[in-house]
Amino acid sequence: MRAYVEAIHYYATHKEDALKIMQKYSRVNDRKVLEESWNYHVQFTPRAPYPPVEGYQTILQDVALTNPKAAQANAKDFVDMRFVKELEDSGFIKSLWGK
Repeated sequence: MRAYVEAIHYYATHKEDALKIMQKYSRVNDRKVLEESWNYHVQFTPRAPYPPVEGYQTILQDVALTNPKAAQANAKDFVDMRFVKELEDSGFIKSLWGK
Protein backbone atom coordinates (compact mmCIF):
# COMPACT_ATOMS: atom_id res chain seq x y z
CA MET A 1 0.00 0.00 0.00
CA ARG A 2 2.89 2.30 0.77
CA ALA A 3 4.33 1.75 -2.71
CA TYR A 4 0.91 2.38 -4.27
CA VAL A 5 0.57 5.70 -2.41
CA GLU A 6 4.08 6.65 -3.48
CA ALA A 7 3.21 5.75 -7.09
CA ILE A 8 0.13 7.99 -6.96
CA HIS A 9 2.34 10.82 -5.75
CA TYR A 10 5.03 10.17 -8.36
CA TYR A 11 2.48 10.03 -11.17
CA ALA A 12 0.96 13.34 -10.13
CA THR A 13 4.24 15.16 -9.52
CA HIS A 14 6.37 13.84 -12.41
CA LYS A 15 4.17 14.56 -15.38
CA GLU A 16 6.73 14.10 -18.16
CA ASP A 17 7.94 10.78 -16.76
CA ALA A 18 4.35 9.63 -16.31
CA LEU A 19 3.51 10.59 -19.90
CA LYS A 20 6.51 8.61 -21.21
CA ILE A 21 5.45 5.56 -19.19
CA MET A 22 1.86 5.90 -20.37
CA GLN A 23 3.04 6.21 -23.98
CA LYS A 24 5.23 3.13 -23.71
CA TYR A 25 2.61 0.82 -22.24
CA SER A 26 -0.47 2.18 -23.99
CA ARG A 27 1.30 2.54 -27.35
CA VAL A 28 -0.50 5.85 -27.76
CA ASN A 29 1.66 8.56 -29.31
CA ASP A 30 -0.85 11.38 -29.34
CA ARG A 31 0.41 13.86 -26.75
CA LYS A 32 -3.01 15.50 -26.37
CA VAL A 33 -4.67 12.16 -25.57
CA LEU A 34 -1.93 11.26 -23.08
CA GLU A 35 -2.21 14.64 -21.35
CA GLU A 36 -5.99 14.40 -21.12
CA SER A 37 -5.66 10.97 -19.55
CA TRP A 38 -2.98 12.20 -17.14
CA ASN A 39 -5.10 15.23 -16.16
CA TYR A 40 -8.14 13.03 -15.55
CA HIS A 41 -6.24 10.62 -13.34
CA VAL A 42 -4.51 13.36 -11.37
CA GLN A 43 -7.88 15.02 -10.76
CA PHE A 44 -9.79 11.89 -9.73
CA THR A 45 -7.23 9.61 -8.06
CA PRO A 46 -7.41 10.21 -4.32
CA ARG A 47 -4.21 10.85 -2.42
CA ALA A 48 -5.43 8.46 0.26
CA PRO A 49 -6.80 5.57 -1.83
CA TYR A 50 -9.47 4.14 0.42
CA PRO A 51 -11.42 1.30 -1.21
CA PRO A 52 -14.76 2.55 -2.60
CA VAL A 53 -17.34 0.65 -0.53
CA GLU A 54 -20.19 1.84 -2.75
CA GLY A 55 -18.42 0.37 -5.76
CA TYR A 56 -18.14 -3.01 -4.09
CA GLN A 57 -21.81 -2.81 -3.16
CA THR A 58 -22.63 -2.28 -6.83
CA ILE A 59 -20.61 -5.37 -7.74
CA LEU A 60 -22.47 -7.38 -5.10
CA GLN A 61 -25.77 -6.26 -6.63
CA ASP A 62 -24.61 -7.50 -10.03
CA VAL A 63 -23.45 -10.82 -8.57
CA ALA A 64 -26.82 -11.19 -6.84
CA LEU A 65 -28.43 -11.63 -10.26
CA THR A 66 -26.80 -15.05 -10.50
CA ASN A 67 -26.06 -15.74 -6.84
CA PRO A 68 -28.89 -14.67 -4.50
CA LYS A 69 -26.62 -14.91 -1.44
CA ALA A 70 -24.75 -11.83 -2.66
CA ALA A 71 -27.88 -9.74 -2.10
CA GLN A 72 -27.52 -10.34 1.64
CA ALA A 73 -23.84 -9.40 1.73
CA ASN A 74 -22.56 -6.08 2.98
CA ALA A 75 -19.67 -4.58 1.01
CA LYS A 76 -18.12 -3.28 4.24
CA ASP A 77 -17.39 -6.90 5.14
CA PHE A 78 -15.12 -7.19 2.10
CA VAL A 79 -12.93 -4.12 2.45
CA ASP A 80 -10.16 -3.37 4.88
CA MET A 81 -9.35 0.30 5.20
CA ARG A 82 -6.79 -0.06 7.96
CA PHE A 83 -3.72 -0.02 5.72
CA VAL A 84 -4.57 3.31 4.11
CA LYS A 85 -5.72 4.65 7.48
CA GLU A 86 -2.40 3.68 9.07
CA LEU A 87 -0.50 5.56 6.35
CA GLU A 88 -2.76 8.56 6.76
CA ASP A 89 -2.64 8.54 10.57
CA SER A 90 1.15 8.19 10.57
CA GLY A 91 1.45 11.34 8.45
CA PHE A 92 3.09 9.43 5.59
CA ILE A 93 0.63 10.56 2.93
CA LYS A 94 0.72 14.14 4.14
CA SER A 95 4.53 14.09 4.12
CA LEU A 96 4.59 13.10 0.45
CA TRP A 97 2.37 15.97 -0.59
CA GLY A 98 3.87 18.51 1.78
CA LYS A 99 0.54 19.41 3.33
